[in-house]
Amino acid sequence: MRSITAEQVTANKELLIGSEELRSLNERMRTKKEALHSSNEELTASHLEKLGLDKQLIEARDYAEAIVDAVHEPLVVLDNNLRVKSANKAFYKTFGASEKDTQCKLISTGEQTMGYSRPAKPFGRRSAT
Repeated sequence: MRSITAEQVTANKELLIGSEELRSLNERMRTKKEALHSSNEELTASHLEKLGLDKQLIEARDYAEAIVDAVHEPLVVLDNNLRVKSANKAFYKTFGASEKDTQCKLISTGEQTMGYSRPAKPFGRRSAT
């Protein structure tokens, strides 16, 4: 039998230490993999929820637009800055405007509103009775 040299003993110890380090790294990687898998499941669930909410939002917007289009009187929808968000067909027909000329345009507070005659009564005011 051959005798084990000090060099072989040292190499064996280094191999055992390396093997233990690899086991430790493997366990940490397994833990990280499980955490990533869990995060992925959460993200997938959030994404599916967002898709559902997006669908509901689109349906609500389409419904609101259908209501605006169904009104027979001229109707314009403004944002907080008095810019036109949308208008119905009656509005375009009554004022001879096009969607391109109207969309995102600012409603003026002067004598003219987007080049159209100012309404007899300003929006939002009621006549005194």
